[in-house]
Amino acid sequence: MDTPEMHASTAELTRWLDTFAHDTPTVIVPIFDTYDDVIACIQSLRCHTPANVPILAIGDALADERISQALRAIDDQDQRFVYFKLFANSGLVGSANFAFERVKPRDVVLVHSDVIVPARWLERLRAAAYSQSIVATATPFTNHGSILSVPDIDQPSSELPVGMTLDQVDNRVRQTSLRLRPVLPSCIGYCVYIKRLALDAVGLFDEAFAPGYGADEDFSQRCVRSGLLNAACDDLFVYHKGSRSFGSDPAQKTKGRSNQSAQATMIDQRYPWYTPWRLNSTTNDGQPLLRALARARAALVGYRVAIDATSVTTNAAGTQVVALELTHAITRWLDAHRAEAPCPIYITVLLNDALPEGQFLELSASLNVVRLSQTHNDPSLRFDLIHRPFQVTTQRDLKMLETLGRRCIVSQLDCIAYTNPSYMHDAKGWLEYRRVNEVALATADGVIFISEEGRREAEQLGLQIPTERTRIIYVGVDHRLHSVPVKPPTVPETEGTGAQAHGIRPPYILVLGTNFAHKNRVFALRLAQALVRKYRWEGSLVFAGPAMTIGNAEADEISIETNATELHDRVVRLRARDETFKTDLIKEAALVLYPSLREGFGMVPFEAARLGTPALTLRIASMPEVLGDRVGYIESLDATEAADVAWILMTDANQSRAQVEAIQAQADRFTWDQVAEDTVHFYDHILSQAKRVPSVLRRAADLNESLQERSWLERARVAVRALVTQGWPGLRGTIDEYVNWRKGQF
Repeated sequence: MDTPEMHASTAELTRWLDTFAHDTPTVIVPIFDTYDDVIACIQSLRCHTPANVPILAIGDALADERISQALRAIDDQDQRFVYFKLFANSGLVGSANFAFERVKPRDVVLVHSDVIVPARWLERLRAAAYSQSIVATATPFTNHGSILSVPDIDQPSSELPVGMTLDQVDNRVRQTSLRLRPVLPSCIGYCVYIKRLALDAVGLFDEAFAPGYGADEDFSQRCVRSGLLNAACDDLFVYHKGSRSFGSDPAQKTKGRSNQSAQATMIDQRYPWYTPWRLNSTTNDGQPLLRALARARAALVGYRVAIDATSVTTNAAGTQVVALELTHAITRWLDAHRAEAPCPIYITVLLNDALPEGQFLELSASLNVVRLSQTHNDPSLRFDLIHRPFQVTTQRDLKMLETLGRRCIVSQLDCIAYTNPSYMHDAKGWLEYRRVNEVALATADGVIFISEEGRREAEQLGLQIPTERTRIIYVGVDHRLHSVPVKPPTVPETEGTGAQAHGIRPPYILVLGTNFAHKNRVFALRLAQALVRKYRWEGSLVFAGPAMTIGNAEADEISIETNATELHDRVVRLRARDETFKTDLIKEAALVLYPSLREGFGMVPFEAARLGTPALTLRIASMPEVLGDRVGYIESLDATEAADVAWILMTDANQSRAQVEAIQAQADRFTWDQVAEDTVHFYDHILSQAKRVPSVLRRAADLNESLQERSWLERARVAVRALVTQGWPGLRGTIDEYVNWRKGQF
């Protein structure tokens, strides 16, 4: 209602507003006694607000006459700006309500006088307000804005991030925004678009909250109660100096702070759901608001991503090679591209405590290394994403992923152990492994397969997950750490290092890998037997790799050797050695035979071709997908037919060279640089998605009982295996893991 205390006639104000279209919002700025802030705010609004949008500044009994003088001068110069002074001190609520009434039927944008806006701010804010017809208000991100504070939610700061201007911060937020327009418990009044629909539906600000604390929350809850929504504008960042809009007078500020507690109590009494809702919005990873805030934060400070390399031991098997090469490739790629990344990523690698210091890792300056034991006692070690580049095998693994990462990605290298119970000590252990695998893939935010064959197999087994959360990313074969020495076991001097020192007769066939049954070494023996019978082959068959205590085909292998006189003194078994020894074996071999029946990818043929030695595989599982159509394969398990193919490769130089060149050509598809780029892009994709399941632990809770019932005999077996395969450090690590599990840690 008009009063004599007003500086000018409201009729003049009405005539001025009538020069603007009714469907154009009005920017309203309640002015308080902070001269520098007011001038900066008005200048930014005049500079960055469309020319057809009116700006109404409401002065509230100002003590600093400089403000009135400056704003009157702008009023005289700028036709779309009006300064209207109230002689009574009605506070923000009174000033806002006066303006809300006078600008009917227009939408309003309430901007505190300590706010600076960037270019094209109003277009984005209005788009958020009209993202749905039922949206009542829209509020942008800022540095000082309660739950909309960026980069740290609910930790307001009066300063912009170090080294950045408002335009830089806003551009980063805008470029990386997911434009989710997340629902808010309440608008926040420093800069808020209020649709006329909302004002007509619930009325003006409640004078009980004068001078202004809590008025925006009360208004928002009345909107909510009426069925409307409050939204965040997650592609806009405004600079809010904070806590200045209610005046600079110390007595006024003290009084304002004393009012806050009482008005917060009033909000809780009127709307008992508000405080729990607000808390849930800032703590529940499944909420769109947290996704939007995390994206904005990442645009300013980057994402923290952990790669789980706890599988790495002093024995570099395929899984360990993948983890190490992937970590280094991603670090190299990020170092080269971080400056151009919208949301930079910083990598931490998690290592097992049993791994010797510095083993394998040539660290870049940007790669952080954390030992697993450190994560038990440091709650700050929580990452935006954790990637386990190999299968999840235990409930402890699940707990680690849940504890350390807000999102997680699992690489499913193969499903061999999932489908083969002979690789476990007993049925109970196998079923437990399957359940853990199922929970991991059912709850992971993303899953990487290393071949299309692997993805199809998982789908056939019922382990399917949404397509948008999966990627097929092949592994690389151009290893850069491949020749890094692995500490070999102690070798008696009499053994020597060359093939002849081990009784190997050329031209020999080399079979690399473990003696797991699926590696099909039984077929290699039969093929060798057929070569002797049909071609009078005089070479040796060399098995090189770790001997597994379970899941092997040792009995079948011994049976064939014992009954086949052709193989007498021809089969040589070598245990795992360093990379130099392995390289020499491959170079001197006439053929590398890789008869495996199940492979997620299969690196061995590429290792052989790189050294100029032909490799021969079955046309089965992922091998034709990986090696391509130009390569010769073993087409059946008929040993005589396979012997024909092997003999040609060993005796025909042209065929041998063609096989090597065909595999080398395929190797160009599988570079670690490409793997790193694809993986980083998948990281960014998953980080932009909603968390798939709020808590992995809730889905895995039923596993606790079976773990608790594990017998002492089974625990002893686990300890013995660790001692045999990893030595005393492995045993100590197993004991530590068990103790931590008993403590409720992972």
